[in-house]
Formats: sequence, structure tokens, C-alpha cells
Amino acid sequence: MNWKVNMQTKSQPKIVLDAKLLPISFHEPLKADVLAAAKIKSKYQLSYAGAFAVSLNKKINGTIFTGDPEIIILQNNIKVRKLSRAV
Repeated sequence: MNWKVNMQTKSQPKIVLDAKLLPISFHEPLKADVLAAAKIKSKYQLSYAGAFAVSLNKKINGTIFTGDPEIIILQNNIKVRKLSRAV
């Protein structure tokens, strides 16, 4: 399933309002998605959530925006945009 994020605008911080402009969608995992994430987790040192992110990334040919070094190291296999914190 695919749901578009629908946020209300009453007294929301700017970052929440900015997030409305992003093409964000939710994907409910199927059994095959769970198995694909498990296979990725067994192959790489990733959190369970990271394995799902990588699995979905491969499925939809998307890009992961992250600062997680465990995912960034996979940038030769998947599309990753590295995020960094401003100091």
C-alpha cells in the first residue's frame, strides 16, 4: 500500500510545513519484503530498520538520505545521499 503523508497546518513548526513539500510515501511491507530485508541484514551490519530501508530502496530504485555510516558504506550498491550535521 502507498499512503501520501497528510499533515495539518495549525501551529506547526517550519520543518513540518517544509516536509509537506517532499514526495514522501509509506510502503507497507509484504512477506517478500520482510524476507528481502532479513537477507540484507544477514549480509551487512545494519539495524533492522536500515535493512528495510535498503530493501525498499532496491525495490523502488529510490535514494536514501541518511547520515548512518552503516548505510553510507553501501553507496556502491544503492543510491545514497549522505547527510551531515552543521556545527
